[in-house]
Amino acid sequence: KPEKISKPRLFRPADPVAQGMFAQLMREAGGNWNKFRELLKGKELIFFDYETTGVDPSDGNMPYQIGAVKVVDGKVVDRFNVFFNPGRSINGTYAGENGKDADGNPLTDEWLNGQIDAAAAHQQFADWAGQNPLLIAHNTGFDREVLERMLTNHGVEMNPAGYFDTMVLARFMNKDDSKMPKQANLGALAEHFGFPMGDGWHKADVDSETTAKLFDALLARAAEGDFGKAAFDIDKNQEQFDKDFAEFQDKKLPEFLRKWDEYMAAKAVQDAAAGKEVNVDELVNNLNPAPTVNPADVN
Repeated sequence: KPEKISKPRLFRPADPVAQGMFAQLMREAGGNWNKFRELLKGKELIFFDYETTGVDPSDGNMPYQIGAVKVVDGKVVDRFNVFFNPGRSINGTYAGENGKDADGNPLTDEWLNGQIDAAAAHQQFADWAGQNPLLIAHNTGFDREVLERMLTNHGVEMNPAGYFDTMVLARFMNKDDSKMPKQANLGALAEHFGFPMGDGWHKADVDSETTAKLFDALLARAAEGDFGKAAFDIDKNQEQFDKDFAEFQDKKLPEFLRKWDEYMAAKAVQDAAAGKEVNVDELVNNLNPAPTVNPADVN
């Protein structure tokens, strides 16, 4: 039996909990969750989520679905959901093995090739969201990177006024609320707060609306027990992120790419020894890939 080859993993530092206008509002709230909730009243909040081909370098991390909801004072006032052509095959990727199309069927290249392109999809999203939206996601480090990459690549204008990360807020609350689940992924938190996702998890439209519910639940719980107050230290949290991200870029990312080359080469040797066909062109393309991929904690 051939020895199992371990696939290297890379975890990007999580974004600060609040950026832009959200950071300003948290400063104004002065450590008071109820005041922060009051400051959000009347504001249009957009919760968004991407599904991509997968975060491994060989998967490309190219998006194929974006889902979002507009929320005002805790109520969903509009929804956005679009599938689009990721511009690459999903064969052998995470999406090819786990993705679902709009009807819940297994995702295929043939189906995706019949969808609009990424440029059109993001223009639609920008038109729907507006030029300066307040954006919230569960693990903004992942979704923000994909959004900003797509906007830049396709020349679509959008300048978000702020980002807020429910995953990072949950982690702050984990430190002083013993009733919070140890895992901060969306599925575990949704289950904990009474709105389990079932088979809907990792579908962008379901994830975005679940994040909206989670945002309200987290803020209510934080206010109830005065939990997670370290999240209000915006400057300290930003400084820590800057330090962690510098280490990620200077040390962790290069080390990961080195290990990825070793993994791909070892896998090719193992496949060849087992009599499997090895695609040399594909192997070369997957060695030391350009770090456009932004792996992050599973959301």
